[in-house]
Amino acid sequence: MKYVAYCVKGLEAIVEAEIKEKILDAQIILKQDKLIIFSSNSDLESLTKLRTVDDLQILLVNTQPESLLFVQLNDLHLDEVTNQIKRFREIRNSFSITTSIAKSKIDDSAVVEYVKKLLTEEGFIFDETSRTNLDFRIFLNNSIGIISLRITKEPLAKRSYQTSSYLGALKPTIASAMVELVKTTIPNKGRIVDSFSGSGTILAETYLAGYEVYGGDINPDAVKITTNSLNQLGMNSSGAVKLQNAIKTSWPSKYFDAAISNLPWDKQHEVDRITDLYVGALKEYHRILKDQFALCIICHKPELLIKHIKVIFGKVKIQQYKLGILGQTPTIVLVKFCQQNNL
Repeated sequence: MKYVAYCVKGLEAIVEAEIKEKILDAQIILKQDKLIIFSSNSDLESLTKLRTVDDLQILLVNTQPESLLFVQLNDLHLDEVTNQIKRFREIRNSFSITTSIAKSKIDDSAVVEYVKKLLTEEGFIFDETSRTNLDFRIFLNNSIGIISLRITKEPLAKRSYQTSSYLGALKPTIASAMVELVKTTIPNKGRIVDSFSGSGTILAETYLAGYEVYGGDINPDAVKITTNSLNQLGMNSSGAVKLQNAIKTSWPSKYFDAAISNLPWDKQHEVDRITDLYVGALKEYHRILKDQFALCIICHKPELLIKHIKVIFGKVKIQQYKLGILGQTPTIVLVKFCQQNNL
């Protein structure tokens, strides 16, 4: 069967790597901005273990954008796909439609009405108030038109440990992608710290990946939310999450294998002097990270961050991943030690 893995723009290579790692029989068919199409004979339960994917759906139609207005009911293979989902979870006879439109010349409203008509004629009931039963997705851009059906009740990006939110909370799939990047250098038995824990998303995703996690935040509400999130996962976070300033922590020197952090960017927070924050945080991370380390930071001024990384950490390997999310363009900066680095 063919599937569509929808993801944050800029994470496609990381998502592809996770699919290949976890779905051993996966065959990549197409990779483009915001999605990867692949085939697999694996059971749905194993497919839904992907952590970097926003939404995983069964592919129904993959065609030219204008051809979506000529799709026939038998093209959707509804009996086959709904029976597949019934083996995985209970479903009702209602449906909803989600649209993802990117620079398409096609009238998306006409496509939605056409697909809605096909489904209602087959006996399905349209329910725009709920998207947790059968949610069909119409994806359109200038080169491709896709109709797909979500496997799970809610998108994979939804996490059960998220019982509270905090200003600037990072999307879980981005946090998980950052963990995947760190895994290429640090095995999942190491210690990882996040001194900007916020709502605890990064620490939660890191913990689920098998790491020993520590963190802190200057805001007591953030510390409380982070602690609650980790407790939801069964972790005893006592002493592991502290109320402290990221530029002056109480952690021992050379204690951590890696740091993963979401620094304030764009509309998330207003920071008076971002350079001071970058420099202070980097100096403290340099103190508490081991010589053989990984550092993964998402920020909105990567050039400025990298400039100070080179000064503070010396010779290192640096990779960048520019994202596109909700009209913003943060960048993930991955820093790895060099064997010749004597700092």
